[in-house]
Amino acid sequence: MAIGFGRVEFIKRSEGRNSCQLSAYLARSRIFFEGNCALEPKLYDFSHRENVSDHEIILPDGADENLKIPEVLWNLAERKEVRKDAQVSMHLVLALPDDKEITLEDRIELTRTFIKKHYHGLIAECVIHPPERKIEFTEENEALGILKGTIGTVIEEKEGNYIVSLPKGVRANPFVEIGTKYPGMSVQEHNWHAHAQLTTRRLKDNGIELEDKKATDLMPVIKKGKVVSGPDVGKLWAQHQNEFFLSKGLALRVDGNGLVPQEHLGPVRMRGRAFALLEEHEKRLELNEIAASNPQNILNAITKRQSVFTKDDVERFILKHTPADKVSDLIKSFWKQEDLVQLRDKKSHEFVSKFTTKAVLNEERQILRLADRISNKTQKQVPESIQMQFTKDLTHEQRRAYKNILSGEGLCCIQGYAGVGKSYLLKALKDAYEERGLNVRSFGPDNATANVLKEKGFSSAENLYRFLYSHKHGLRNLHKGFEIWVLDEAGKVGNKPLLEFLKLAEKKGVKVILAGDSSQLSPVDRGEAFKYFCSRYQTETLEDIQRQKDELSRSMAKDLALGKTGEALDKLSAKGSIKWSLTKKEAMEDLILKWAEDHRDPGKSGPRNALDSSIIVAHTNPEVRTLNEMVRLVRKQRGEISHREFKCEVVSGDQDKATIFISEGDRIEFRKKDTELGVSNRDTGILIRAEKDQFTVALQENGKKTRIVRFDPSRYRGFQLGYASTAHCVQGRTVDRAYILHSPYLNKQMAYVKLTRQVEEVTYFVPKEEAANLSDLKRQALRDGSKSATYDYTDTEAIEKLSSMEKRESEIKALRNSEEFGSRFKGMTIQAWEQVKGKALGFIERKQDRSQSSEFFSFKGDGIATSRGIVREVTEKELKKLTIVPAEAAEKISPKEVIEKISDQDRAIEINKEMVKMNRRATKIEKDLYDQDANPSNAPKSFEKDAFAWRDLPKEERKLFSSYFTTASKASELREVVQAECGESLEGASKSSYFQEWQKACALRNESAYQLKPLLSKEECRGLLKEK
Repeated sequence: MAIGFGRVEFIKRSEGRNSCQLSAYLARSRIFFEGNCALEPKLYDFSHRENVSDHEIILPDGADENLKIPEVLWNLAERKEVRKDAQVSMHLVLALPDDKEITLEDRIELTRTFIKKHYHGLIAECVIHPPERKIEFTEENEALGILKGTIGTVIEEKEGNYIVSLPKGVRANPFVEIGTKYPGMSVQEHNWHAHAQLTTRRLKDNGIELEDKKATDLMPVIKKGKVVSGPDVGKLWAQHQNEFFLSKGLALRVDGNGLVPQEHLGPVRMRGRAFALLEEHEKRLELNEIAASNPQNILNAITKRQSVFTKDDVERFILKHTPADKVSDLIKSFWKQEDLVQLRDKKSHEFVSKFTTKAVLNEERQILRLADRISNKTQKQVPESIQMQFTKDLTHEQRRAYKNILSGEGLCCIQGYAGVGKSYLLKALKDAYEERGLNVRSFGPDNATANVLKEKGFSSAENLYRFLYSHKHGLRNLHKGFEIWVLDEAGKVGNKPLLEFLKLAEKKGVKVILAGDSSQLSPVDRGEAFKYFCSRYQTETLEDIQRQKDELSRSMAKDLALGKTGEALDKLSAKGSIKWSLTKKEAMEDLILKWAEDHRDPGKSGPRNALDSSIIVAHTNPEVRTLNEMVRLVRKQRGEISHREFKCEVVSGDQDKATIFISEGDRIEFRKKDTELGVSNRDTGILIRAEKDQFTVALQENGKKTRIVRFDPSRYRGFQLGYASTAHCVQGRTVDRAYILHSPYLNKQMAYVKLTRQVEEVTYFVPKEEAANLSDLKRQALRDGSKSATYDYTDTEAIEKLSSMEKRESEIKALRNSEEFGSRFKGMTIQAWEQVKGKALGFIERKQDRSQSSEFFSFKGDGIATSRGIVREVTEKELKKLTIVPAEAAEKISPKEVIEKISDQDRAIEINKEMVKMNRRATKIEKDLYDQDANPSNAPKSFEKDAFAWRDLPKEERKLFSSYFTTASKASELREVVQAECGESLEGASKSSYFQEWQKACALRNESAYQLKPLLSKEECRGLLKEK
């Protein structure tokens, strides 16, 4: 595993250390130390220690070859230093990758090239150490005199025993021999690592002497064990490894080091991750920022999600993440930070109670500068003859937007409500531009959006992040001045990716089309640029909603889009689509019952039954897991999925570990991108085969073809059941039916997203303990959940800068209007100089605005989602007990009761079906009898022998026979139904819901029989009734 660990320290005489001692230890060799002004001569011998994997001394060009002898080199370095507190050398420790793809030669080259690149001119002794085994004694061993917790190093393994070297002071003899299977210890293997000892001075031109001046430009400043300035070895080492992997064609990336410990990951995680680690990185980064518990990190964590914040936001965050006794001091320290900026009203310039940071201000101003340049750039026009070719399938509203965009500015926005058909407009624009000879690229902020674009005809649509990283690594060829970029769901894109997107677009002369809906959910990370862009640049608005089929639903969707949430909820209630319950538990149960009713026969065609055309939406990941598990229990009860179950440890959307049960036939959702597997976040499929070490999933791509994906569930853990999801995950999706679980955190944007996903029907389940009535529900839904951005405000620095510019312009104007020639000449000269300076500064600013962000493209992966997890098959004994979902769900819902209710419903439905069949059979018998009466030639062959008796019966008696057959058949069928409910013995028949109906049928049958009895002799009855 590659990790970005790199540490540097100085070898200081004041600590009793010297460079000869370190060299002997690192190389496992013998060196005689000649002594110095602080230490006596001494022989250091570490040759008895285990061998190293590689050892070399790297010399600069022109150096004397004798310096390749460690004893010569380091005694020379010691002689050069004359102070008792001198820093003689630097010691680097570098963590090396232990992936199978990396050879020893690769590790040597990786270390050598790093030293030559970043410490050019210095002499370096490099040593590579193989993994070493450490033993920790987990219990006290009195016989050997070893205490619990003692850690030793394995020197050698022979004849089933370890030879272990213990720390000084543990026992008189530091070496001990112990069996490899001794139970009171744990064995851990440390990773490959490299050591490098470097001189602090360069060589003179003669190649044998060290310079008088130290190479301070290559040396970090270290205080209290931390690098406070100068080269950061850890960051340089991580970057160097990534560049090395890329040059070698190895699909590996470095794990960074954070304040929160990273789990060690296996080699599988490292393959094919060049463009796929961002989502996992974000959560771990947030935890790292909070872990330090200092004001700067708290400020970073807050502004990671929002550009503008209030005092209440700060206090809530600190109260949530900080011990109570530290809250007061931390709040005071927070507001003393120099990076904080209090914002002002744009018009009045009065201070408002909103804050941001200088970094966020600069970031959002940079976004605006880039967007302005793109918008103002002259665009290639599309001839009218081409435009007319692709308007046939567009509505009047879409056609108007289509023409305006084709002849419009360099940056255009399409503001469209949910379900207005934005994709049809985008497809027409794509066809027109391509016909004009331009290259059209389309992007989505996530893979779900990109896949929807592919379904709509954008065959090369891709994830925005993937495109940016691919271009960074030279994998995308762009045609300057001939590119059209379409970004769908632009409202979901945060500042950081949008900034990199605009940098590249401005540099390549691209026309940018942003499509989205600013009324929906804001980006997860900070940024509300799309909303502001819609008011600043050319924007085409689409309002004609087409997704919902009935007029009332379309009207409700439009109300939600316009912010008329109260009116929309009135219409939803009028349709009977709000289902009230007393508690959250009952709401969840009602939702599952409704889902089960609508999906009683998933094999049957139609939207009511299709699993892939419905979605359950909840607010939190625990609620999602609960509902997912309940749905699978329903499917298991119905026999729709395999009885064989697997218990899997997975990673949920919030990066917390969770346990799920899964079977063949279950629908699963991938929550972590993996380019090696070929899966993306939010891809869904059916688990068609399950084994402990391999799951096989059928993915349907673009609704047209199926692709098979196989993975080890103990290694790839970023998946969950795919029946339910959160609001953020379903934004942009269209389904036939939606089932929504209410949350007390409901707001206007969330209500809009949740209640507009459906084509056919939406049902909203609300517990009264969270919303007492419709008025209370409206109150919650009217809350504004949108984020603020600095675009809407100004700050003191900007006001002062503007004032200074106005004052300067006023002075120049006064000079130019002066009656004195000298003053006019001075005014013209100053004005000319200001223009030249302005152009120069503008050029520098444009260049800086285009430079790529190293922070955006250098991220670390999260170890949780790909570390080794537990997967095991549930035993038959456990299956009998497994009637509830995991503990976190059991508190919210009663699975056993719900399943029993659904089973009762299913049984009732089946009984009703049987009753329908039974009535049809009885009707057919009656019809056959009457047909035989009307046309004896149609009589069944079984009656031929005794046909004379049937034909000779009077008409009234034939009617009695017909009645008897009908009632007897119905009584017989009902007996089977009752028996199915109560068992073969019929002991509990009276408890059956069909008992009374069965008894009535029996009475009618007996009545018909008694009416026949006096009319026929025993022989005639036998001849006509046969076995009946």
